[in-house]
Amino acid sequence: MSKKLIFLTSFLLVMVLIGSNVVFGDVIEVRVAAGEDDSEEKVASGAIDLTSSDLEITEEGGPGDNQLVGMRFSNIAIPQGAVITSAYVQFQVDETDVPGDNRPGTKFLRGEAVDNAAAFSDAAFDISSRPATSAEASWDWPEWLTVDEEGPDQQTSDISAVIQEIVDRLGWASGNSLVLIITGSGENAAESFNGEADSAALLHVEFAQPVTITVEEGGDIAAANELAKAGDTIEIAAGTYVLASQILIKDGVTYRGAGQGLTIIDGNDLTRAFAAFGDRGLNNGNENPNDSGPKGWVLEGMTIQNCVADTNNRFSYAGSAFDLLDVFADNDADGSGGLSPEEADADSGGIRLAGPDFTEGTEDDDLHRFAAMDADGNSELSEAELNDQLLSTEDEFGDEDGDGGAITIHNESEGTIANCDFLNNHTPIAGDGDDGGAINITGRSTITINDCFFNGNYACSPTSVAESDETGDADGDGGHIKAQGNNLAGGFIEVGTTLIVNRCVFLNGNAEDDGGAIQATADGIVVRIDSCWFEGNTSWDNGNVLQFPDEDQNEATVTNCVFTNNVTNSDNSPDRMCEVRRNTKFVNCTFVGNIQEDQDLIYNNANDADGDDDGTDDELADTTQVVNCLFANNVVGNGDDVLGSRNNNFTIAATNCLFFGNTLQNGDPADNTQRPDVETGSILSDSLLDADLVPGAGSEAIDGGVDPATVGVTLTNDYNGDARPKGAANDIGAFEVE
Repeated sequence: MSKKLIFLTSFLLVMVLIGSNVVFGDVIEVRVAAGEDDSEEKVASGAIDLTSSDLEITEEGGPGDNQLVGMRFSNIAIPQGAVITSAYVQFQVDETDVPGDNRPGTKFLRGEAVDNAAAFSDAAFDISSRPATSAEASWDWPEWLTVDEEGPDQQTSDISAVIQEIVDRLGWASGNSLVLIITGSGENAAESFNGEADSAALLHVEFAQPVTITVEEGGDIAAANELAKAGDTIEIAAGTYVLASQILIKDGVTYRGAGQGLTIIDGNDLTRAFAAFGDRGLNNGNENPNDSGPKGWVLEGMTIQNCVADTNNRFSYAGSAFDLLDVFADNDADGSGGLSPEEADADSGGIRLAGPDFTEGTEDDDLHRFAAMDADGNSELSEAELNDQLLSTEDEFGDEDGDGGAITIHNESEGTIANCDFLNNHTPIAGDGDDGGAINITGRSTITINDCFFNGNYACSPTSVAESDETGDADGDGGHIKAQGNNLAGGFIEVGTTLIVNRCVFLNGNAEDDGGAIQATADGIVVRIDSCWFEGNTSWDNGNVLQFPDEDQNEATVTNCVFTNNVTNSDNSPDRMCEVRRNTKFVNCTFVGNIQEDQDLIYNNANDADGDDDGTDDELADTTQVVNCLFANNVVGNGDDVLGSRNNNFTIAATNCLFFGNTLQNGDPADNTQRPDVETGSILSDSLLDADLVPGAGSEAIDGGVDPATVGVTLTNDYNGDARPKGAANDIGAFEVE
C-alpha cells in the first residue's frame, strides 16, 4: 500500500472517531457530555445532586436510602421512526471499597416521554417529576468487584423498547436529546461526568433506517428478501410470481403487493408462499414463555394461491406462535393444491403461523402446520388473498391429520385478521381432528377477525363430506373457523383463548363433524361475534352454524348477526343450528329461512359440572339468554322447538323476541320454546321483512326490544353500523329501523 493511501485511511479513521458521538453505520454511541447531564435524586426528599463524582445506582449509604439516577444523552443521530434493534447503557466501575457498595439488586430503566429532553437542574424532584415512557426494561444487577472495569457486567439489559418509544414520537428528530432514568434496589458505584468524563455513562444503540426495495414484474422476491432488514419495505409490482420455494419472513419487514388480484404469489402446487418459524426449544409438558420467530412484519396487497404444505417431512416444531399478528388483512385463501394425503405432510394449505420447537422425541402428531405461509410474531397481514390452499397430510404414524386450511394460529398469539377473503380452503381429505377449514386457533391466543369474507371452506374436503353422509365417518370441526385449546407436548391444555369476530360474512361453510361455520371449544374461552352474516352453512353433526360445546367457557356473546338459509347436511341425529352451553347470549339477531332436519335453532346443551345431570349447578350459569331476536319462517325437527334445552335445569330465557311462521318438518307450527324455558315479552306477528331481512313499516319488531344492558351487553350500533336505538326503544333483530 502506498504511503499516500495509508495516510488517507488513517486520516479518515481519525475523522470518524473524533468527538463524543461515534457512528458505525447503523450504530451510535453517545456519552454523557456535561455535568448537568447526569444527576441523582433522593427519593425521600427530592434533593438533587448534579456534582457527584460517581453515580450510586440506586442506593447510597445503605438499604432504604434510595435514589433515582438520571442520564441525558444529547445529539442523538437517529431519525424519527427508525427501527431500534438493540440498545444498552455501558457503565465503568468507580469504586468497590466503600462500605455498602456492591449490593446486587434489580434496576428498572425508563425514558423521559418527551420529544427533546432538557438538561437536569437542581430543582427538587427534577428527575421524578419528568413524564416516563410506558416501555420499561428490568436489569438484574451483578456485583461489581473490580475498579475501572467496563465490560458486559456493567451493561444494562436491552432497552430497545424504551428508545423505540422515544424515537417513534411525532416530535422526535435526529439530533434531539433523550433522558434515561434508573430506579430499583441494590447499589453499585459508576463513574459520572464530574468524576471521570471520558468514562461517564455511554449509550449504545443499533438501528435500521427503512428503505424500499422494488421488485418489478417477473423479478426475484427471494433476492429482494435477502437484502431486506427490519423496517424495510419490499414493493412487489403487479404480476404473477411463481415460487420455487417459500419466502422466509424477516423481522420488521413489510411485504407489499399492488393489491388483491394484481400481485399474485403462486405456490405452483409445490410450496408454501411465506414462512416464519419459531426457534426456541420447548420441553415435553412445559410451555415456552418466550416470544419466538420474526416480529413486526407486514404482508399486504396480494393474492396467495395454489400453495401446499411441505412434503415428506415430520417437522420438529409444534406450531405454537407467540405474540402473533397485529393485523392479517385483505387476503384471500382458497384450496386446490395438488398433493394427495400420501404425498403431503403438514398442516394448513394457506398460512402457517408457527412458534417454538418441541424437543427431540416428542410424540405429538400435530407438528405439521401450513402451506401458504408460516409466521409468528406481532405482525400485520393486510389487503391480500389466500386462494386454493390444500391441507392434505399424513404423519409418520400413518394418520392423516392437519388443521387450518388457510391459517393456523397457535398459543400466545395476539392480533387481528382484517379485510381478508378465504375461499374454498379445506383440511385433509379424510382424517382425525382436521379442524378449521379456513382458520384454526389454539389456546391462549387473542385473535380479532374484522371485515372478512369466508366462502366454501371445509373442515375436511368436499369429497369426504359427501362420503361421510354415506359412511358416517365424520371428523372435522369448524367449517370456516375453529378456536380451540393449547397443543403442548405432554398434554392438551384448553385455556384462555379469545375469539372476536366483527362484520364478517360466512357462506357455505361445511364441517364433517361439528360447527359448520364456527366452533369454539376450550374451557375458559371467550367468544364475541358481532354484525356477521351466516348463510348456507352446514355440518354433518351438531352446530350447523355455531357450536360452543365446552362446559366452562367464560363467555359467548353473539350480537347483530343474521342467520339465513343454513341447512342440515344430513338426517344425522342430533342436529342443532347453534349448539351452545353456559354463559351464552344471543342479542338482536335475525334468524330467517333456516332448515333443520332434527332439533332446534338454538339449543342449550349444558351439563352439570359433576356430570350427573341433576341440575345442582347455579341456575343462572346454565341459562342461555336470547334477547331481541327475530325468528321467521324457519323449519325445525318434528317434535322440536325454535329454542330448546337439554333438560329442566339447563334452560333458555327468551326476552322480547319475535316468532312468526316457524314450522316443523311436517308443516305443523313449531313451538317457540319448551318447558321450562322462559319467554318474556314475545311478539307473534308478521315481522314484515323486506328482501334484505329488514322489518318494514308497521312491524312490531320496531321499538319492540329491551335495552341489551339488561343482560350485560352494550350495543350502540346495528348490523349496518347505524346507531341504536333510533326510536323509543331498541328494535328486534339485527337491523335498527328509523
